[in-house]
Amino acid sequence: MADELDLPRPKNVTTVKPSGTLSKIMDTTEGVHKPLGKYIFNNVNFSKHDPLISILRSANYNVFDHPTDPEGILVTFPVSYEDVEFDREGTKEVNLETAIEQLERYRLIQNNWCQQNVSCTVSYSPDEVEGIIDWLHKNWDQYVGVSFIYRNDPTKTAKDLGYLYLPQEVVTKDEYNKYVERLLPIDLEGTDTLEELRDEECATGACPIK
Repeated sequence: MADELDLPRPKNVTTVKPSGTLSKIMDTTEGVHKPLGKYIFNNVNFSKHDPLISILRSANYNVFDHPTDPEGILVTFPVSYEDVEFDREGTKEVNLETAIEQLERYRLIQNNWCQQNVSCTVSYSPDEVEGIIDWLHKNWDQYVGVSFIYRNDPTKTAKDLGYLYLPQEVVTKDEYNKYVERLLPIDLEGTDTLEELRDEECATGACPIK
């Protein structure tokens, strides 16, 4: 297009996308990091007043009260990554990559593909912190920025780990399939789930908190 318009070609011609929430819409992995496992239950927080809650409940989604937020409702969404290879631990397929392995993938793509920062969230355990610091010192000139997140044991449940719930919990293929089989199609036609976006208070693109 730049050639057709007789304009200079953009310097940035490669990228790693989508990332974050957008990946859920595109049904892909996030950035260049592996998910926690092949089969995951995403527990997403909604307002208890959200009109979607009754629709999701009617479609047999797991809907339950947020254990620490009296105004919150959690809904379980099943997510699978069939095209990604994982390690097998017992009955679960999980991501057991070390923090350094994840950083090395970031460096490889940063140096050989991307002309901007590569989207990457590195999961780590406390015993890896010293190695992460050493890696950052050695690769400072090739490093722009990644996110770090504390890694729970992906083979364990929220109860095993002492949590009331987990935002993402790795499950077995059998657990995943049983949950998916009970779900019904969702029809948003005729609902007012997008009505607030048409409100004059949202005209600027920023809706007020209600």
